[in-house]
Amino acid sequence: MKIDRTNQLYGNLLALRPVGRTKKNGTVWLCRCTVARNGTICGKLIEIDRLGQKTAPKSCGCLAVPMRDITGRRYGTGWIAVRRVNRPSLQIDQWELKHEVCGHTIIRNIKTGKIRPGRCAECRRLRASNKPTPVKHGHSRANNSKPSPTYGSWSNMRHRCQNPKRASYRDYGAAGVRVCDRWQDFRCFLADMGPRPEGTTLGRILDRGDYEPGNAFWMTPPEQLANRWNNYYLPKWESLRATIRKPPMSVGLPSMAIA
Repeated sequence: MKIDRTNQLYGNLLALRPVGRTKKNGTVWLCRCTVARNGTICGKLIEIDRLGQKTAPKSCGCLAVPMRDITGRRYGTGWIAVRRVNRPSLQIDQWELKHEVCGHTIIRNIKTGKIRPGRCAECRRLRASNKPTPVKHGHSRANNSKPSPTYGSWSNMRHRCQNPKRASYRDYGAAGVRVCDRWQDFRCFLADMGPRPEGTTLGRILDRGDYEPGNAFWMTPPEQLANRWNNYYLPKWESLRATIRKPPMSVGLPSMAIA
C-alpha cells in the first residue's frame, strides 16, 4: 500500500511530490528544506529515497557544521586535496585526494581534522611492474615456474654440505664433504658442468672427495649405484681404482666386476 506523504514534514524536510522509483520499487520524494536561519528559510530542494525511515536525513545539509576548505593542501606522501565530494545529506566531510605522481585518487573523511592517506598503493604496483627483474643465468626460475634441474642439483649439493638442518647433512657436510669456493657461484658451476642431462643426477668419483671440478659428473642411476664407495671390486680390476677418472660403467667396466 502506497503512503501519501505529500505536505508532511519529516524533520526539517517538507515532502512535495513523488518524482521516481528506486531499484527496490521504493518512492523517491522531492522535498524542500525548511530550516530557518536569521529569519530566512533555506528552501533548498532535495530528492530523498528513504523518506520516513530512521536513516532519512533531517535537512538538506545546511544544519551541518561549516566545513573548512582544504583545496590544494598536501597530505602524506604526495597527496593533494582536489575537491569535496560528500553528498548534501551526509553529515560528514569527504574529500577526493589525488596523488601527484601517478594520479591515483582516493576518498577520505575528515572527522578529527587529520587525513592520513598513507603511501600510494598504485605507485607501489607501478614500481613493481616497471622494475626490471634481475636475471643472472635464468635457471633459478626457469619459464616462470620452478628452478631448472641443473639449478636444483646445485642447490641440493650446497644444502647437504652446508645446511646442518638438512637430514642429508650427516652423510655429507658432517662427514667432511665440502663444496669448492668456485662452485659457490651457480654460474661457475654451470660453466664447468653444463646443463644437467635428462635422467641424471650429480655424483662424485667413487662417492669420495669434495664437490669440485674434475671430481663430479652427471651420472645415471645405474652409474650412481656402481659408483658407491662401499662397492667391492674384483682383484682383476683393482688396479683401475687409482687411475679412474670417470664412473666405472663410463669406462667400460662390465657389470659383473662390481658386486
